[in-house]
Amino acid sequence: MDQLGRYELVPATTEESLDITHGVCDSPFGAVFMAVSAHGICWLGFIDQDQRQSLIDSALSEIHSRFGDCRLHARDDLICHWAGEIFRENGPGDVPFWVAGTGFQIKVWKALRAIPRGQVVSYGSIARKIGQPTASRAVGQAVGSNPVSILIPCHRVVRRDGQVGNYRWGTDRKKAILKWEAGK
Repeated sequence: MDQLGRYELVPATTEESLDITHGVCDSPFGAVFMAVSAHGICWLGFIDQDQRQSLIDSALSEIHSRFGDCRLHARDDLICHWAGEIFRENGPGDVPFWVAGTGFQIKVWKALRAIPRGQVVSYGSIARKIGQPTASRAVGQAVGSNPVSILIPCHRVVRRDGQVGNYRWGTDRKKAILKWEAGK
């Protein structure tokens, strides 16, 4: 198991059976769907009302594929507590998360965690930072598969030309998050 402080990045599959609590809560950037295990937050993504159920179903499916045989429990109140910690005025504090990924994804996600709040970097610079300078496209795929938005700040990666580029949760949301961080 690869650890990073209170943040734990684990191999892509685990044999442990988990209880995972999930729910929906409002944030400054729209509704968030979040899932939390005893280890920490294992999923955080934004949902739009018109796609609410399909995005929740997709997230639950991804949680099952990452963590295997887990038991899911719905509790919006617990999720809203965590959302309050994550979206507080000065940004997330020491919020534990627990995510699974491949070795390459974990390298990319660690590099994303090192980007200072209010700053952006290119996919190419992340590729160079992890020692694979020709892997910009693969870095983009790892960035896009980040299961805990905000906590692993995938929104801080932009195109080489400085354009904001794509964001799994919408380009307008990415711009709003970057503006929020720049103002703090």
